[in-house]
Amino acid sequence: MHKDDLITSGIKEGIQEIKRTPEKCFTYEFPFYTLKNCFWFMFVACLVKDAESGNVFIITKYYDITDHHNRRKHENKLEDNNIVRQIIGESMHTWRQPLNNISLFVQDIKEQFTDSTLTEDSMNFSSTQIVSEIGRLSESIDEMAEFYNNDTLEDTINISEALFRNIHKVDHIIKESKITVGVDCHALGNVDNAKFVNITDRFRIKCGTGTKLCFKSGNRGNLLVYGDKVLFNYLIRMIIGLTKDIQTEEAKYIHFDLSIKNNKFTVAATINHNPDKPETLEFLKSLFEQNFKGTCLISETDDEVQIEMRFQ
Repeated sequence: MHKDDLITSGIKEGIQEIKRTPEKCFTYEFPFYTLKNCFWFMFVACLVKDAESGNVFIITKYYDITDHHNRRKHENKLEDNNIVRQIIGESMHTWRQPLNNISLFVQDIKEQFTDSTLTEDSMNFSSTQIVSEIGRLSESIDEMAEFYNNDTLEDTINISEALFRNIHKVDHIIKESKITVGVDCHALGNVDNAKFVNITDRFRIKCGTGTKLCFKSGNRGNLLVYGDKVLFNYLIRMIIGLTKDIQTEEAKYIHFDLSIKNNKFTVAATINHNPDKPETLEFLKSLFEQNFKGTCLISETDDEVQIEMRFQ
């Protein structure tokens, strides 16, 4: 039906669902990529029973919704632009303070120079303060630029700044805790280990092959990931949440594997048994419950504990 295993499985699951609940129809939107274009289709399936024979049929239809999708995408961008206008308005207040301070320091230097009272210490102090205020202004502008990027033609998320900044913040903590975090981006069936892209020594992202291009570029300085903004935000929250209290001794016995499938994050964690550290399992459970909503399934064997966490 489609070369993308994720889309194919989604359609198959929908058909099975209407068999269980025949009074409902199933709809599914999905992209179809060519070398030059991207088309969007809606798949609709309904269960119909013939009154005379009693036979049950599944009626399916495909609709080309490319224009509708592009129009909806454009409307979303307009909404995003309105949000950005508000952000810029708020940012102006943030930028005004360092600019005012710079103006005051420059004016002070000018007055002292005119009065011939400008000393080397005074000049050094004012110059240092001006450089500091310029740094504050630059950081504020960079933060806003990272927050919003609207220069791509595809439904892509530019995480080249925000993701790496957060990962590198906690990377040393991950190393200390001996935890390897692997994020499976848009998981599409079996993907061999070679498809991993290493971001740091302890953090890597795996790319499926069924989409047009999961990664537009493997360059660490310009990594674009196809996906959903909600999933992206979950990813950032998850990394920060899982490493929030990771300095504790209990965390050193936990191994995390993260994946994204069917629009849900799944975190599988393995805890190596340590008789001297029975509180490790409780630590993981509390870590999960404090930061996320979902279900936590735990199964124990003689050698290890398997924990599967699903995020709604």
